[in-house]
Amino acid sequence: MDLIRFLEKINGTWFVQRTTYQISSEKVITNKGYITIQNSKDQINDKYVLRELKKPIYNYKELAFNLITQILWSNSKNFSTKDYLSPVLIIPYQNNSNKFVRILNNTSILKCDYISWTEKNYTEYFSIFIENNDCTIFEKTWFPNNNLKLSITSLFNHNKCISTSFSSEIRIVET
Repeated sequence: MDLIRFLEKINGTWFVQRTTYQISSEKVITNKGYITIQNSKDQINDKYVLRELKKPIYNYKELAFNLITQILWSNSKNFSTKDYLSPVLIIPYQNNSNKFVRILNNTSILKCDYISWTEKNYTEYFSIFIENNDCTIFEKTWFPNNNLKLSITSLFNHNKCISTSFSSEIRIVET
């Protein structure tokens, strides 16, 4: 499954529970909330983001702006745009289904790698690899069924794991 199909599959509203373990402090943090993931073709109007994306590192002309996906976090199921926390935009590249740009809060722009795998039992899982200076994030995601998404994320600093988390997301299906 390529990145475009993955983004289509995760569209919708999800109830999320994430448990994070911070290794050095041995602290455990649990968060619950809602994520809405939707196609949003015209979401980039921030001048800073547009100026940054035009830098040679991002290959601006190769970005598939018609496939922008927006991810919104909230503490409640019914939220308006003013209630969401840390919006994220995902912009895939047109000619490379394993690369995308991730924009967080219209300030942090990262080039990312997407890798799709199929194991012997035909379970597909997806890995997202993000590097920024000395920090690396590795996330492995899989779908036991269409309405359940599981993820394990590890955060590394200077090649040393500093935190890890497990997340379960249940799709909210309106009847």
